[in-house]
Amino acid sequence: RTDASFNIGVIARFSPIECYEKNAIKMAGALIRIVNDKFDDELKVLIFRALRRIFEKAGATMKPMSAPLKTTFTKYAKIKDLAPEVKTEIDKLQSVVEATLSKKKAKSGK
Repeated sequence: RTDASFNIGVIARFSPIECYEKNAIKMAGALIRIVNDKFDDELKVLIFRALRRIFEKAGATMKPMSAPLKTTFTKYAKIKDLAPEVKTEIDKLQSVVEATLSKKKAKSGK
């Protein structure tokens, strides 16, 4: 899982979005399901980082993933002893998600 999360992050970072755009939502969905299981902090950091990179490239295409991510953000906000590295990655991802969705709202005039 760690290697897979790392490699998805690398693909999202260095590949043009056209290479994986059709699968971006599937990739994000799988990552969200995994991050909600009990795994070590290293894996969580890699997953949140990969999700952020996917959102940065895929943008508004990722809107269907906003609801599952909101649930994940709420779950992690309740964890008192969350590792600082995980919290940092969650904050970065949340900023990207909010920026992506606010751009879409601004374009549509809502």
